Amino acid sequence: GPPRLQTLPKDLGLALLYGRQTDREARLELRAVLAGELDQVRTVLSNIAGPYLGEEIQRQQAAKVSRTQDLLSMRRRLPDDTSMAALRQIRSEHMEDALLDRWPQLPLGYLDGKTPEEAARLDEYRIRIRAAIMIVESWIEFQADRLDLNRLRERLGLSLPGPIDPEQTDVEKLPVVRWPRVQLEKLSDERLVNLLHFAVLCKAVQAIEHFGRAIIERPSLEGNAERLSAYNFLAAVNSSNDRAIEYIDRGRKEAEALGQSSASWDLQELRCRFARFDTEEVGRLLNHIESQHIREPGVRESLIRFLMQVGVIRPDGTRVGRARPDADSPPAAVATAEPAEEPGRLWTPESQRPAGEKPKIWMPGMD
Repeated sequence: GPPRLQTLPKDLGLALLYGRQTDREARLELRAVLAGELDQVRTVLSNIAGPYLGEEIQRQQAAKVSRTQDLLSMRRRLPDDTSMAALRQIRSEHMEDALLDRWPQLPLGYLDGKTPEEAARLDEYRIRIRAAIMIVESWIEFQADRLDLNRLRERLGLSLPGPIDPEQTDVEKLPVVRWPRVQLEKLSDERLVNLLHFAVLCKAVQAIEHFGRAIIERPSLEGNAERLSAYNFLAAVNSSNDRAIEYIDRGRKEAEALGQSSASWDLQELRCRFARFDTEEVGRLLNHIESQHIREPGVRESLIRFLMQVGVIRPDGTRVGRARPDADSPPAAVATAEPAEEPGRLWTPESQRPAGEKPKIWMPGMD
């Protein structure tokens, strides 16, 4: 079955073994080891090397790491064949374990050495613990499957943050971390759209989702260009999970209903599918873009730029892994660097696939 969090080995650091050198004896260097895990590292090394280990010669502190940030770092060794779905599940398990089970019992310097559970019971620490949770929320908001930290607040016995009335509050002057609490039904269309754009400028993921979802569900904005922008923003902040494809599909359909090209949506889905190692869909999209949109303004350039970014083709248009043309050969046009059946056809990893054969674009991890 798929790997589970508790069965994965923990990454305790990096060990570098050096042989004897002219001016130095053989040595073992440990790097990126947390002070609190040093005894555990010693035990592991003792079990491996036993009597061959010498005395510790030098110890150097490279940096300080927040206990909370260390807790959020998964630091697990994953099998090479771990699927994206399994990875998302493992990350979700890790976040629940870290924030709901272990963080409440973690002594924190910010809380004068008290644990969040202890601090939550003391009135003088209530503001600090609420602030700490909001900081953690800002740290994890870019994760694909964010944990709802209201579950943590409930566990600690803290009241949940209340809604913010935009008719009584100047929302634009509030910290962006509070924007997801704004009452949407009290926002005009114009103000809602403006807040979404402010959220995008601030890269405030939760606020983008809060305002973006309201825009795409508001009937008064149907057929509005801002609604298409909202789909685009929502897909971008959810690029590593299934919601991204849903937003792209809905945006594509609305664009087509308005008589617009769907090329930009196809390109966005291509990036998303590639990041998810969805090889068959990547091949399908490459063929679709080439056959349906390649002559539209900017599409060829965008596709070439993407293929270069992911390492499929070189800047001169030749495929990575194929020998470059001789220096004396005339330079190939970027868009037609590989032989194609049709003159001027853009080479893609699928362009020479026999009819009926499944896509075989190379993706990292397929070797």
